[in-house]
Amino acid sequence: MLREGGKGGKMSFKLSESQLRVLVANLPFFTVLVDRERRFIWVNRLDSTLALDQVLGKRVEDFAHPDSRAEIIDCIERAFREGAPVYYESRGYGAGELNAWFGNRVIPLGSALGSSERVLILASDETARISAEQRLRHSVDQLEATLQAIPDLLFEMDASGVYLEVHARQPELLVAPAAEIIGRNVREVLPPAAAAVVLDAIGEAAVSGTSVGRTYDLVVPGSQRWFDLSVARKPNQPDGAPTFILLSRDVTASKKAEETLRERDEKLRQAQKLEAIGTLARGIAHDFNNLLAAIVANVELARGEVDPAHPIVESLDAVAVASWRARDLVHQILAFSRNQPTKRSLTSVRGVIEEVAMLLRAILPANVQLVTDVTGHVNDVLADATQLHQVIMNLATNARQALGRDAGKITIQLDAVTIDEVAPYAPGLGSGRYVRIQVSDPGKGMDADTIPRIFDPFFTTKGIGGGIGLGLAVVHGIVADHGGAMTVSSVVDQGTTFVVYLPEAATEGRTSTAQRLVARRSAGQRVLLIDDEDALVHVAKRLIQRLGYEVTGYVHAADALEAFRAHPGDFDVALVDQNMPSMSGMDVARELRRLRPELPIVLVSGNLATAEELAAVPIRHCLEKPFTGERLSAVLASALRSQPTVSRP
Repeated sequence: MLREGGKGGKMSFKLSESQLRVLVANLPFFTVLVDRERRFIWVNRLDSTLALDQVLGKRVEDFAHPDSRAEIIDCIERAFREGAPVYYESRGYGAGELNAWFGNRVIPLGSALGSSERVLILASDETARISAEQRLRHSVDQLEATLQAIPDLLFEMDASGVYLEVHARQPELLVAPAAEIIGRNVREVLPPAAAAVVLDAIGEAAVSGTSVGRTYDLVVPGSQRWFDLSVARKPNQPDGAPTFILLSRDVTASKKAEETLRERDEKLRQAQKLEAIGTLARGIAHDFNNLLAAIVANVELARGEVDPAHPIVESLDAVAVASWRARDLVHQILAFSRNQPTKRSLTSVRGVIEEVAMLLRAILPANVQLVTDVTGHVNDVLADATQLHQVIMNLATNARQALGRDAGKITIQLDAVTIDEVAPYAPGLGSGRYVRIQVSDPGKGMDADTIPRIFDPFFTTKGIGGGIGLGLAVVHGIVADHGGAMTVSSVVDQGTTFVVYLPEAATEGRTSTAQRLVARRSAGQRVLLIDDEDALVHVAKRLIQRLGYEVTGYVHAADALEAFRAHPGDFDVALVDQNMPSMSGMDVARELRRLRPELPIVLVSGNLATAEELAAVPIRHCLEKPFTGERLSAVLASALRSQPTVSRP
């Protein structure tokens, strides 16, 4: 009912009870009156599954979810007690099930409505909102759990590179604590190179709209680390300002594993190259030793034809020395290809240097001077003399090559030093006395980038055809194998100095083990000589005849065996080459043994069979190529002494 007021013309409304009921019944939420015992007195409407007589007189908590009952009781009691509205949320009936959420406002009623012992509860259906909030909380929890499970670094940045968010499950991978990074630009946080990578990736992602990948490295506290970076633009920003999500994964372990794999692959390639060299060395050893054997034998024969005071004797001696060094080098290569240790003895470094100097002076051009300073007192070293010769010769040859076509001076110095503690200039050396060999040249020198690599196998500073890069690697390996060390100092266009340190050998109680073999004249025994090289058969026959033997030589094993089958008693000893194309020396020896078991046999080769192979025939006497007449005489005499004498018919 609408009425006009008196003073001031104010209007007032007064609703009848029926109008009030209609108004309350149509409110968009449930409205109920509850007494102090929390019983329903009045309700404006009910769920379609409930009847009025099922509700009136019942307690409010009877229609609530068990999880919400305690909170409902507490809130209603508090409203009665405090006389102020109270709000709470609870689960209750909805569509006949306890699956709805309600937002409840409890309002205490005063005496104006007839009683102060009641509260009005306004309950709105909040199921949709609360369910959405629960799903959101669940999504947030899932996201948080996912982030905790991700070991990567996660960043949010704006387009200029300012950190907006930082998530790090492993904070030790950050260059600074997260709190110190947020709000700063990446240029202020990362080194310039890494920051440039990040900004470049952000720029590309902004333009392309797709994920962009990069790799960068930096030093985090304690170590060098490598990271794979993935950058994507974050969609649908409210203010329109683009931001970017950056995922940075620590790939240091895989990077190191890849590097280790590359190193292993490189070592494998180097090993395969060395194995190929070993195979090649074994393949040429026979032919090379045949050539050396012919040279050595002819030198010895030539010396026997001239007066010892003749000037040519010095040249013949030099040829002989070079031939024996060549023989020893072949042995080293064969031992290296088989991974066998070399034999060492007390060796005079001064003597080796003087021998190298004699050979070098014969081949150095007139504008290159060789200076040796070996006058100081230096003890011997326990070494393989041929390997030591190889070290000094290789370093001197490198010095010559460093001079190019220019004039210059190569200097070889020898002295001894005492190291009392670890020497920083020669890593790996302990305290003690060392022989020091220095080889210097004023040549083109090397820069700082080249020096660390010069001892790597197959690394060379020479052009195509100038070398394969094994020289210094082999030298370094020989020195290290002898317990020594090498250093190098060099300046571009000023020259290079290599320094070799070798431990001195103990001097107390040393005795010489060298024994000179005495040639023995034959009593006319006959020798069966078999070798596939005409030159060797020819020169060996001359040597054997000079020793007083009768000799019959063959270059074909089949011819020799045919002659032996015809007259097996005509020979007192057989001299058989091991490596022949049609039939090996071991096979020939077996056939000779079958035809005449007591026949002494000497196996000749530059690459002798193993002890097991020799025992299987058996063969007890071997002669290495190249050989001297003196050694040949001793071996033949020994072979003949070990077998009973057989009379020839």
